[in-house]
Amino acid sequence: MDMEHRVMSIVPGGTQIVDLYHAASTTGMLARRVLGTKKEKLHQWAERRRLELDAGRVEAVIKAIGQLSSLPGYNQELCEREIGYFEKNKERMRYAEFRNRGLLLAQGCWKQDAVRSSGSD
Repeated sequence: MDMEHRVMSIVPGGTQIVDLYHAASTTGMLARRVLGTKKEKLHQWAERRRLELDAGRVEAVIKAIGQLSSLPGYNQELCEREIGYFEKNKERMRYAEFRNRGLLLAQGCWKQDAVRSSGSD
Protein backbone atom coordinates (compact mmCIF):
# COMPACT_ATOMS: atom_id res chain seq x y z
CA MET A 1 0.00 0.00 0.00
CA ASP A 2 1.51 3.34 -1.01
CA MET A 3 1.57 6.47 1.16
CA GLU A 4 -1.48 7.99 -0.55
CA HIS A 5 -3.64 4.98 0.28
CA ARG A 6 -2.32 4.84 3.86
CA VAL A 7 -3.15 8.51 4.43
CA MET A 8 -6.61 8.20 2.92
CA SER A 9 -7.37 5.09 5.00
CA ILE A 10 -6.54 7.06 8.17
CA VAL A 11 -8.41 10.24 7.21
CA PRO A 12 -10.98 9.41 4.50
CA GLY A 13 -11.72 12.50 2.40
CA GLY A 14 -8.84 14.44 4.00
CA THR A 15 -6.71 16.94 2.11
CA GLN A 16 -3.37 15.47 1.12
CA ILE A 17 -0.47 17.92 1.31
CA VAL A 18 3.15 17.26 0.40
CA ASP A 19 5.30 18.79 3.14
CA LEU A 20 6.34 22.23 1.84
CA TYR A 21 9.86 21.89 3.20
CA HIS A 22 10.25 18.50 1.56
CA ALA A 23 9.14 19.89 -1.82
CA ALA A 24 11.46 22.90 -1.48
CA SER A 25 14.39 20.69 -0.47
CA THR A 26 13.73 18.55 -3.54
CA THR A 27 14.24 21.58 -5.79
CA GLY A 28 17.34 22.56 -3.79
CA MET A 29 18.80 19.08 -4.20
CA LEU A 30 18.05 19.17 -7.90
CA ALA A 31 19.76 22.56 -8.23
CA ARG A 32 22.89 21.25 -6.46
CA ARG A 33 23.04 18.12 -8.61
CA VAL A 34 22.36 19.89 -11.90
CA LEU A 35 24.03 23.29 -11.43
CA GLY A 36 26.89 21.98 -9.29
CA THR A 37 29.55 24.57 -8.56
CA LYS A 38 27.67 27.52 -10.06
CA LYS A 39 26.72 28.69 -6.57
CA GLU A 40 25.14 32.05 -7.41
CA LYS A 41 23.05 30.55 -10.20
CA LEU A 42 22.19 27.59 -7.98
CA HIS A 43 20.91 29.81 -5.13
CA GLN A 44 18.95 32.10 -7.46
CA TRP A 45 17.33 29.16 -9.24
CA ALA A 46 16.44 27.34 -6.01
CA GLU A 47 15.05 30.50 -4.38
CA ARG A 48 12.80 31.20 -7.38
CA ARG A 49 11.47 27.66 -7.19
CA ARG A 50 10.89 27.99 -3.43
CA LEU A 51 8.86 31.18 -4.00
CA GLU A 52 6.88 29.50 -6.77
CA LEU A 53 6.11 26.54 -4.53
CA ASP A 54 5.12 28.81 -1.67
CA ALA A 55 2.67 30.54 -4.02
CA GLY A 56 1.31 27.15 -5.17
CA ARG A 57 2.63 27.65 -8.70
CA VAL A 58 3.79 24.09 -9.26
CA GLU A 59 3.46 24.36 -13.03
CA ALA A 60 6.10 27.13 -13.00
CA VAL A 61 8.45 24.80 -11.08
CA ILE A 62 7.82 22.00 -13.59
CA LYS A 63 8.49 24.38 -16.49
CA ALA A 64 11.76 25.60 -14.92
CA ILE A 65 12.97 22.03 -14.41
CA GLY A 66 12.08 21.26 -18.03
CA GLN A 67 14.12 24.24 -19.18
CA LEU A 68 17.09 22.97 -17.14
CA SER A 69 16.85 19.54 -18.72
CA SER A 70 16.98 20.98 -22.23
CA LEU A 71 20.31 22.76 -21.69
CA PRO A 72 23.44 21.03 -22.96
CA GLY A 73 25.43 19.22 -20.30
CA TYR A 74 22.60 18.99 -17.76
CA ASN A 75 21.32 15.74 -16.29
CA GLN A 76 18.17 15.18 -18.36
CA GLU A 77 17.28 11.88 -16.67
CA LEU A 78 17.36 13.46 -13.20
CA CYS A 79 15.30 16.44 -14.37
CA GLU A 80 12.70 14.17 -15.98
CA ARG A 81 12.41 12.13 -12.78
CA GLU A 82 11.81 15.29 -10.73
CA ILE A 83 9.29 16.59 -13.28
CA GLY A 84 7.42 13.31 -12.76
CA TYR A 85 7.46 13.83 -8.97
CA PHE A 86 6.04 17.35 -9.25
CA GLU A 87 3.49 16.34 -11.91
CA LYS A 88 2.26 13.44 -9.78
CA ASN A 89 1.96 15.58 -6.65
CA LYS A 90 1.00 19.01 -8.01
CA GLU A 91 -2.50 18.95 -6.53
CA ARG A 92 -0.91 18.21 -3.15
CA MET A 93 1.34 21.27 -3.52
CA ARG A 94 -1.24 24.07 -3.81
CA TYR A 95 0.33 25.76 -0.80
CA ALA A 96 -1.25 29.22 -1.22
CA GLU A 97 -4.70 27.63 -1.40
CA PHE A 98 -3.99 25.37 1.58
CA ARG A 99 -2.63 28.31 3.58
CA ASN A 100 -5.80 30.31 2.81
CA ARG A 101 -7.86 27.38 4.13
CA GLY A 102 -5.84 27.41 7.36
CA LEU A 103 -4.19 24.04 6.71
CA LEU A 104 -0.72 23.18 7.95
CA LEU A 105 1.91 22.91 5.24
CA ALA A 106 4.72 21.01 6.92
CA GLN A 107 5.00 17.90 9.05
CA GLY A 108 6.76 19.78 11.85
CA CYS A 109 3.79 22.15 12.09
CA TRP A 110 1.38 19.22 12.07
CA LYS A 111 3.24 17.44 14.85
CA GLN A 112 3.31 20.62 16.95
CA ASP A 113 -0.40 21.17 16.42
CA ALA A 114 -1.18 17.54 17.30
CA VAL A 115 0.78 17.83 20.55
CA ARG A 116 -0.95 21.12 21.45
CA SER A 117 -4.38 19.64 20.64
CA SER A 118 -3.76 16.56 22.77
CA GLY A 119 -2.56 18.63 25.71
CA SER A 120 0.74 16.74 25.75
CA ASP A 121 3.06 19.75 25.64
